[in-house]
Amino acid sequence: MLAVVGANSSALTHCFQDHRFWQLAVPIVTVAVCVCGSSGCATLSSRNPVERNVLAARHSSQQGMSALDRGHFVQAEQYFSDAIAQCPDNIDARCQLSECLWKRGAHNDAIDHLSEALANSENDDIQILVRLGQMKLEVGEIEDAQALVQQALHTFPDAAQAWQLDGSIRYQQGRYQEALASFQRSLSHAPENVETQLAIAEIYHRLERPGRTLATLTNVERSLPAEYDNQRQLTLKGTALNRLNRYEEAVSVLTAAIQVETSSAELMEQLAFAQIQTGRYRQARQTIRRALPLANSEQNRAFQQLMTQMAAKENRMETQAR
Repeated sequence: MLAVVGANSSALTHCFQDHRFWQLAVPIVTVAVCVCGSSGCATLSSRNPVERNVLAARHSSQQGMSALDRGHFVQAEQYFSDAIAQCPDNIDARCQLSECLWKRGAHNDAIDHLSEALANSENDDIQILVRLGQMKLEVGEIEDAQALVQQALHTFPDAAQAWQLDGSIRYQQGRYQEALASFQRSLSHAPENVETQLAIAEIYHRLERPGRTLATLTNVERSLPAEYDNQRQLTLKGTALNRLNRYEEAVSVLTAAIQVETSSAELMEQLAFAQIQTGRYRQARQTIRRALPLANSEQNRAFQQLMTQMAAKENRMETQAR
């Protein structure tokens, strides 16, 4: 409407002199401005630097997410950094940048950005509280992790992920019974969480309660797809079977565990023990030879004890054979 009126200068002059023009034109101009503003008129919005920055930050974040999906973490990091430069209060961009930095080992920078994201969220975002607590725990800042999880549980007392973090903190401190209670509280809010169930099995293992360990792992297996294999899960199961004197089953489970990924000295020790108990001495020697380069001093002593135990069994067999 404004463009059409402006195209005829003589008509415009005449109209300005006629009061009837204003009775008609003012409502039209008002409607035109409202429509333009509500539809995101490029001409008007381009004059607003804050809006331009928000839109640019949103675009950079979208590019960062696309780069993440392709596995291009360095490129994603740059996009998220651009988004934050354009809009420092962008919480999502800070969270994503934090994860990129964490993946490449820049832990302090990752924690700084996530702390800033938490401040921008007014300290009440459960996901950020828990993730920041996890990061603090992993770098050994246990007191900070405890403060964050207490803050999370105060605001969100039914948050399964917060109880899980609380259990992890107590487990790392060696407070196994307290950790068990926290993990069970987490499981009550998220019964299908495999990670929590495995953590509970780990605690029962530490407490040398093989029956409970085995029962917990059996429940885990019901929740997993048939093709799923987790070496830690299989190691815990094999160890529990050894403690229950079910050595044949232990050999089967621990042999399967070796096939999953690079074996640990602990796994090899349990397998060698089960092989000795079932008379598989040649296989036990092979297992110990494979394990020795992976073993620390304490594990080396355990393997020496297994070798001594195996030699004694063989001597008894030879004596009986005579």
